[in-house]
Amino acid sequence: MKTILLILLSYSLSTFAKEIISPFKALELTSNQIQQFDFSKASNPTVVAFISKDCPCSKGNIPYLKDLANQYKQFHFLVVHAKKDTTNLEVINYLKTNHVDFQAINDDKLSITNTFSALKTPHIYIVNQKNEIIYNGAVSNSTFPEDASEFYLKNALDNIANNQPIKKNETKTMGCFIVR
Repeated sequence: MKTILLILLSYSLSTFAKEIISPFKALELTSNQIQQFDFSKASNPTVVAFISKDCPCSKGNIPYLKDLANQYKQFHFLVVHAKKDTTNLEVINYLKTNHVDFQAINDDKLSITNTFSALKTPHIYIVNQKNEIIYNGAVSNSTFPEDASEFYLKNALDNIANNQPIKKNETKTMGCFIVR
């Protein structure tokens, strides 16, 4: 019985990475232009971070995400602001106030959020060059990194950087629910 459960568990984990994200178009705030986002054109995997200006958990994770982006320069970091009916100016001001210089998208219609099935902010995905989601979940095991004992995103980035399989490719998200 234990063997069957282990086989099923390893099968479900190995099939998780098969989820494909199609290229999408979005208004990219840092250039204020419609951009085509196709992860297969990136030289390395992309970290996609769903955040919200009204979520304290998002705000609490921004400094840590910035630190990771500085530490892992080989990865592309993309922020998706996931809150209905938020103006571009509101998101730009929020990002400037928090000194976020990642590429950013205002997903005020939640179309990208729904494509990824993002549940909370922050919700993190890592997408490889095959447009496959290879990590889905939380930044860490706490809503605020300074209180965390496990750092899921950092561990996943370490695994990828060292050409190893991601040990935990799906974790429970923590933070504010995205209202649909």
